[in-house]
Amino acid sequence: MNPLLKPQPPGTDIATYIIDKEMRHDYEQQVDVAMEVFLVERCVALHPTSIIATDRNDIMSGRSLQTYLGDFRRKENTTKDGVTRKAVDRDGISSRYQTRFPAHFDEFGRWHGRFFLDYLQFASRQLTQKSQGGLLRDRKTAEKARLLMTDDETFVQFAAVTGSHLLEQLWEQQALQSQTAMRAVQLLRLFRSLEESTAKLWSKGRMSMESEEVEVVKVEWQAQQNAISALMQDLVQNPVPQEYAVLQRYRPMFHQNLDELHQSLCWNAARDGDEVVRALSDASDSQIIERS
Repeated sequence: MNPLLKPQPPGTDIATYIIDKEMRHDYEQQVDVAMEVFLVERCVALHPTSIIATDRNDIMSGRSLQTYLGDFRRKENTTKDGVTRKAVDRDGISSRYQTRFPAHFDEFGRWHGRFFLDYLQFASRQLTQKSQGGLLRDRKTAEKARLLMTDDETFVQFAAVTGSHLLEQLWEQQALQSQTAMRAVQLLRLFRSLEESTAKLWSKGRMSMESEEVEVVKVEWQAQQNAISALMQDLVQNPVPQEYAVLQRYRPMFHQNLDELHQSLCWNAARDGDEVVRALSDASDSQIIERS
């Protein structure tokens, strides 16, 4: 139905309605682009799993988080030891999000970046709510995820890994809107492929080299690694000028919204923890009463 044919609130003329609608559309489009550039600036990394600190065993690792974010498919197979492994067909958090919130994408399948905080909140619930048919089925993993998201420092790392994975999956689906994000992920894939190819050549060639030749190749390989890292930094620091200007306008709002989401996650975690303590206390009281 033509929106102009719909009943308008009393006192609203058609011209005002059209202007308000266009202004809202322009604002939303700017926020979508700005958020993608913001994610490129904070999330793009050659090895996203290394963003999360590896010296802590009490929080979910970057590798584990990446596993839950992505899909997992496996056919039934038998190992060399004769153990049969069942088939697995599990959608990751990113796919579940796209299925659950189709309104966060336009009619062409492109993502609305303004919903990134909704995605982070959805991911946090998927990772911390243990359920029989859900993503997590053990309390220990959920507790590690909860600590990852409530700690001030690691919350930033959690957001970065989650944002990085989302950008790459959306790039594969051609669902990004900003030139900065599309170019960043494309070059990131190229750098990663180059690194893998270099590593394979190094691994294959060093077996037939003399020790002095190995040292020379190691220096060259390290130089290539440094060059790739420098290109990555240049990539992050040089977005499309027009899109970067839009980001500058909304950056303070993004920081404030992230802080508010973090506070909300901490409050919910504390509330859930109190409920668990009360449940354990009630169970203990019941056992005392039964014994008496």
